[in-house]
Amino acid sequence: LNLTLNTQSLNLNLEHKPIAGISGQVGIDVTYQENYMQDGDRVFIPNYSSPGLAAYLIERYRLNKVTLEAGARYDYRHYEVFNPEGNNQTIVRYLFDYSNASGTIGLKYKPKPNWEWSATLANAWRAPQASELFSSGLHHGAARIELGDKNLKPEKAYSLNIETAYNIPDKLHAELSLYSQYINDFIYLKPDADILTIRGYFKSFRYTQTNAWLNGVDASVKYYPAKLLETHLKASFLFARDVQQKDWLILMPADRISGGMKYTFNLGKTIKDVYVGVDGRYVFRQWRIPANFDQ
Repeated sequence: LNLTLNTQSLNLNLEHKPIAGISGQVGIDVTYQENYMQDGDRVFIPNYSSPGLAAYLIERYRLNKVTLEAGARYDYRHYEVFNPEGNNQTIVRYLFDYSNASGTIGLKYKPKPNWEWSATLANAWRAPQASELFSSGLHHGAARIELGDKNLKPEKAYSLNIETAYNIPDKLHAELSLYSQYINDFIYLKPDADILTIRGYFKSFRYTQTNAWLNGVDASVKYYPAKLLETHLKASFLFARDVQQKDWLILMPADRISGGMKYTFNLGKTIKDVYVGVDGRYVFRQWRIPANFDQ
């Protein structure tokens, strides 16, 4: 299997002078991606080219302890795909065009210099990737057969995120984030039948779509009991539901907790960032799985 993927990207971001207390940026993103294979290679993702263009605007307004921020973005994505199909591997040309607008609005409140609250309401979208549209065969890195679907629609998401952060310089830094995200046409790999090949049996997965609702909590704490000693603790919990099937989503990350400590040596101005540390992680058993999942 031999894939060559070339990606070029360009970003132009301009900040404008404050106007009536409003500051912000305007910018564009340009990408061009091209995947090609040498003659005779086994096809997993076909040859394709994909230019993309996006324009965005972000504006902020600060008033005492409150900051308001709003953003808008428009994206366009094009695919030209040359897919070998059938027993004769006849090359079939496909053209896809995806475009959509998205936006965010956020509020930050700083009741004290070392304490901040924020809330963000947003909608976003994502065009299907080439692998999701046209994968066909054995994925060596995952030891599974992946099958794409060229009829996939773009994902559209609506999210609410609430965060708080508390900071005492050189002593304590704590963050807590609560989020909820509803995704129309969520793209994911759904387990399919076992397939027998000359290499043996492999589990197959097919890219498909559903409506999904993801809710989660992320928390982290850093505490410095001494000047050069840092201790840290992180936790992440995710509840992901398949709204259409009224069941859990498959292949979601399990809950996890990690922690550790780090001691940084003060070796003067010449040698910096020398430290020794220890970390540990505990990943919970993933019990939030579809009812019909074969364990």
